[in-house]
Amino acid sequence: MFSFILLTLLLLSGRLQAGEQPLPAMWIPSTLETIHVDGRLTEGSWREAARVVLRDNHTGGQLAHPTIVRLIRRQDVLYVGFFCADDEAKAEMTKRDDELWREEAVEIFLDPTGEGREYLEIEVNPRGALYDGWVEYGPNIDFDRAKAFDLASVRVAAQVQRRGRAGVMKSWTCEIAIPLTELPAKIHGTFRLNLTRVDHIEGKHHYQAWSPTYRWFHAPEKFGSAHFR
Repeated sequence: MFSFILLTLLLLSGRLQAGEQPLPAMWIPSTLETIHVDGRLTEGSWREAARVVLRDNHTGGQLAHPTIVRLIRRQDVLYVGFFCADDEAKAEMTKRDDELWREEAVEIFLDPTGEGREYLEIEVNPRGALYDGWVEYGPNIDFDRAKAFDLASVRVAAQVQRRGRAGVMKSWTCEIAIPLTELPAKIHGTFRLNLTRVDHIEGKHHYQAWSPTYRWFHAPEKFGSAHFR
């Protein structure tokens, strides 16, 4: 616990550019309940999960299409659920490791050691397509090498609500189960994390993040911090 608090204080006291906000932190609880990865987020455990709301990645402000993310752990699996308000969720790609960020997708960046040198990148689109890669961070990231990495036991599912009922936003949701034992680096205490979304509105991409990077998402020094309860 002390290491988590210390790292959080260091992150919050770091030098920020004008208009930037302090890096966020979260505690992720555990559950004994079995979570069925069907994209619906209906298990009771999701109500007990850590909950965060994404912000505009370039300004840190609120969004027209809000995104709520929930996180909870069961044994050695981290479950992440996204609720994405969306007037019209569009995605055509269906193959594993397609360039999902070119359409609409949610993303998870997970740095197990918190050192900013290597991290997991996962993307899921409204069709339930998956991209998973292990990124070696540097001035020239080798994305071909990154996407050669696969999590053998990862599970994902997505659901799209095509029509909004009275009082209910049109949206899409997804669930992601990340097998932590399959990561090339192990989590020991505090780790670094970011949760992001690429939203397509009227022909333009809009970028959201839990911890805004104020540029592209591959900025591990801007990831927030997380700790398992």
